[in-house]
Amino acid sequence: MKTLKKILLCLLLLIPLNVIAGKEITLKETYPDIGPRTSVPSVDATLYSDYILLDINRYYGSVVVEVENEESGEVVLSEFFVNSRDSFTFDISDMPVGAYNIRIRFSNGVEYYGQFAIEEE
Repeated sequence: MKTLKKILLCLLLLIPLNVIAGKEITLKETYPDIGPRTSVPSVDATLYSDYILLDINRYYGSVVVEVENEESGEVVLSEFFVNSRDSFTFDISDMPVGAYNIRIRFSNGVEYYGQFAIEEE
């Protein structure tokens, strides 16, 4: 699995930036009173034409990622990860055009949420 990630990273680095330029998904956070601000994990999400890249920049246990269709309320993608310090991609190529909500929940109660849209190409 690590070899596949390295190969994908190398391929991404070889493709011109204007071809793979993604759109950042703005994430808002909510979190319980768990101590100093430094104990909150950092998360970046980027929307590409066929996938979402999620970067979790600080280890903080397990994480659940859900993508919900805003119109129907249906959860169209749900993933659970035990080690949350990593980068993950989520295939969205089969999702129809529309608005979606993304929610990222950590085992300590910290949540990030945001919105994105899949548009016709």
